[in-house]
Amino acid sequence: MKNFLQNLRGRHCHFIGCGGAGMFCLCIIAEELGAIVSGSDIIESKNTEHLKKLGIPVQLEHSPQNIPLAEPAHPLPLVIRSSAISDANPELEAAKKAGMNPMLRGEFLALFAKSCRRTVAVAGSHGKTTVTSMISHAARRCGLNPGYMIGGKVASWESPASAGNGDIFVTEADESDGTLVHLQPYLGIITNIDDDHSWAHGGIERIHANFAKFASNSKTAIYGESELANNEHQLALQARTVSPECIASLRENRKFRGFQMKNAAVALDALCELGIPLREALDALESFPGVERRMSVRFDDGSMTLIEDYAHHPTEISASIDFLKEEYPGRRTVIVFQPHRQARLEKYFKELACELRKADKVFIVPVFAAWGERGRPDSADLAAELGKSAEFCDLPWETLSDMILSFANSGDLIAVIGAGDIDMLVPYLRDGMRKLSSNIS
Repeated sequence: MKNFLQNLRGRHCHFIGCGGAGMFCLCIIAEELGAIVSGSDIIESKNTEHLKKLGIPVQLEHSPQNIPLAEPAHPLPLVIRSSAISDANPELEAAKKAGMNPMLRGEFLALFAKSCRRTVAVAGSHGKTTVTSMISHAARRCGLNPGYMIGGKVASWESPASAGNGDIFVTEADESDGTLVHLQPYLGIITNIDDDHSWAHGGIERIHANFAKFASNSKTAIYGESELANNEHQLALQARTVSPECIASLRENRKFRGFQMKNAAVALDALCELGIPLREALDALESFPGVERRMSVRFDDGSMTLIEDYAHHPTEISASIDFLKEEYPGRRTVIVFQPHRQARLEKYFKELACELRKADKVFIVPVFAAWGERGRPDSADLAAELGKSAEFCDLPWETLSDMILSFANSGDLIAVIGAGDIDMLVPYLRDGMRKLSSNIS
């Protein structure tokens, strides 16, 4: 597949929906490899701003004029689309008419991954970003200069993506659009299996089939223990569980606790599979700085504490709240929760309510929807299901922050939980807590 890299240099690559986490990373990698990169999206974001700073032109609209023109004696431009882009997108239609055969993000990723000698692809329903980040961080610390593609921001890192030196490439493998089946990695990892996204793929049977196909495509496959993974016969035929030695090494280590210990065990096993000695890999993992919005402490003055977490599925919310209860025993737990995607809220309505009842107080904001999703039940219905301990709040972030802090008491633990734009609330809460702290002192 070296021809793919050779053909990429100097070739125009246009990314439709370039602000998405996966597309953003591929833009960076393509630019590093010498491609002429352009992109488009419908909203400005930190990702589109970052691309502009790299000198990559980004159009904040979808228009046929954004598609690069074919030039005589030059290879046709490559057009890559996000899974969120509909078939009716004007840029997509223009590219098809020009004979450019647009490809999905996952297809482009698979082509690049095949060009690397040892691709490590991390799939799974939960924990992909953290495990991918852990492996990438430790490999860098061990001097291996890996390429990587991470769907989140690693604390203190400037970029979530790099092409690397062509040997090790560590990437997330997406089950939400089924494109993980295009990958044929040197090492395939499945962190766990849950039925998230099953509504878009014909049920849990299809999710299982995709994970099993991904495992069979891998030269070596490892899976982390979870109820659905353990019960999936086809997966067990294609993969092995995490090494007991790796698990035992982490049980003696206090840096990783709860669900993060499971993530670290999978990452440690992968690093050993890449030839890094266990002790060296563990030492490198211990310096892992964490991923933003994953149990991130945003304020703590010894009295009030503010945590931000990306959890959005019942399994994740359960793990997050259990972790908070263990780490901050005896504290009143105040949760601010944003449901992520209407389809997920509908499917897991009862389960979400069950997990959120573990908190002492819950503020629920409107659903973070995609592609114009609307429906019932909604966030107000979820608050009603929880009863007196919950409130539905459709307010500007600053006003909501004032409301929450007027309710909060000294000693409270406030956790902002969700995968949408609820992170915009965090600065207001943090600033408000600082003011309260300075007034008390």
